Amino acid sequence: MSNDDKTYQKLLSIRDSTDLTLKPCSRLKSTFIGFDGKEYPLQLRYYQVQGILHLLAMQRFLLGDDTGTGKCCKKSTLVKSSRGLRPIQDFYPEETKPDTFYSLSGESVWVGGQFLPVSGFYDGGKKPTLKIKTHNGYELEGTLVHPILVRREEGEKWVKLSEIQEGDYVCIDRGEYNFGEPLSLPKIEASPSETGHQLPQRMTPDLSRFLAYVVAEGSIFEGTIHISQSHEINPEI
Repeated sequence: MSNDDKTYQKLLSIRDSTDLTLKPCSRLKSTFIGFDGKEYPLQLRYYQVQGILHLLAMQRFLLGDDTGTGKCCKKSTLVKSSRGLRPIQDFYPEETKPDTFYSLSGESVWVGGQFLPVSGFYDGGKKPTLKIKTHNGYELEGTLVHPILVRREEGEKWVKLSEIQEGDYVCIDRGEYNFGEPLSLPKIEASPSETGHQLPQRMTPDLSRFLAYVVAEGSIFEGTIHISQSHEINPEI
């Protein structure tokens, strides 16, 4: 068996193993310094242990990593999806385990001016976070390495949350008002005494406004709807 064949068999053995460990050595650190200046224990994931053993077995090796490298937001962070603004946790509401990937289909989110499909959900576990707030009240909380687009004197650039400075201008997309996919309304059978009423088949801006008036200042009594408004305060009514 040639050396290449032996190396290949060793790599297969590493890939199929489930109980590999790394021996302590001077080149492998046991702690690291976080962006907050504090020291944390360095805990490698199992696939990272396999990757290191792959590197040790070969003279040249290209190691690729998946997503989930710590760039996470709080689970209540709103995300623009094809079904409206939703918190991240709604994409996978079941119980999840930290540092674990889950396959996901049938969902899409707004990225770069278009809706793109979501392929997976990642639970990053508990990590140190930072919360930033703009003067208009917009908030974002995420891990220290989560990137955010800001505008400074030298132009727009992506920076980590830990690098945000007071006075930075955070870039916010104000032009997109997405409230989900068009909503079809259930068919309602009118009573024989009701004639001449054209009931809507889909949600429309006018119907949405009317329902908002009913919820805010309206009442329903004996089949009639009453809306109380002041023409002086709201002249458009």
